[in-house]
Amino acid sequence: RCLSDWSSDVCSSDLKQQLLNITLRLRAAYVARSLREEQLAIFIAGVIGPLRSAAAALLELEGQPATSPQQAFELLGLELQLPAWAEALSLIATIQEALLTPSGAAQHVVFELLEFARLVTARVETLSGEVRRESL
Repeated sequence: RCLSDWSSDVCSSDLKQQLLNITLRLRAAYVARSLREEQLAIFIAGVIGPLRSAAAALLELEGQPATSPQQAFELLGLELQLPAWAEALSLIATIQEALLTPSGAAQHVVFELLEFARLVTARVETLSGEVRRESL
């Protein structure tokens, strides 16, 4: 948790590392499980929590904390203007409820989550650059 300005840069670097780890896990899961829709869906259900936490951490670093990680995740996806965000959120809800998803849906969600992670990482990098300039 970031408690003061001097710790914000450390927090943003930690957040970038978390996002990199999530991205690598998503890519590896896609390669290993893309032909097994149900296994990929199980993986997605497990990676949503860390992505929500990362979204909440970013908004907190930016001084606009959300009421929950889920709200931060949904809001950030909208702010990033991901074209298929509403559909991805609907599919994520279906996956989390352990319901059957349409064929190819899990792969679609993985690609949307990868794009989400990429854009959030870019936003964190911008933030950490601003923090460094302010501290000089």
